[in-house]
Amino acid sequence: MDPRTDRLIRYAGAFAPDVVASASGSFVETIDGRRILDFTAGQICATIGHNHPRVVAAIEEAGRTVLHLNAWTLSEPVLALADRLIGTLPAPLERAMFLSTGGEGIEAAVRMAKLATGGFEVSFHGEYREIVPDERLVMTEVFDGAPDNEGLNTLTFAEQDGRTTLTMLMTFPSREVRDMVIDSGMAAGLQTALDLLEEVAISLR
Repeated sequence: MDPRTDRLIRYAGAFAPDVVASASGSFVETIDGRRILDFTAGQICATIGHNHPRVVAAIEEAGRTVLHLNAWTLSEPVLALADRLIGTLPAPLERAMFLSTGGEGIEAAVRMAKLATGGFEVSFHGEYREIVPDERLVMTEVFDGAPDNEGLNTLTFAEQDGRTTLTMLMTFPSREVRDMVIDSGMAAGLQTALDLLEEVAISLR
């Protein structure tokens, strides 16, 4: 392991012991000359491999013309990409928004949905209290709009004649919190999600 590794912080686990000198296609080559099949490629290279010639050519062209601009400044490649992308979409989809990460994309989609429907954003957090494999899950659930009202969800799985029945019991600290959840429309949304999950499960038989 290169001693300079100690100067770096990684949020989960240790760094891989080998230092990569170059990469091409599905392989990386370490500084000591070993060629390794890359099963853990970063998201940019996972789909088309390392150093794809067309990607390299596009980067070289950008380096000679326009490499990076502010978010409100446009270049010809951005306009051309939007035009080409929209050409693949069905009506009424006719506008594009380019962002840097998946998180930004989800946030933008949620905000647009709220603006279009007049709805509001709902978020939760919680922790698992009990996990019994194949039998039961017990977890807390806190609606961020009411942080002092912690609920408790108990999911039980019962198998009979080759079918598994999922039962979900939601316990709320007060009648007011229960009514708030019911009035929010979350129950209908949960039922829709479970119906879709059932369709997927049936298709896997």
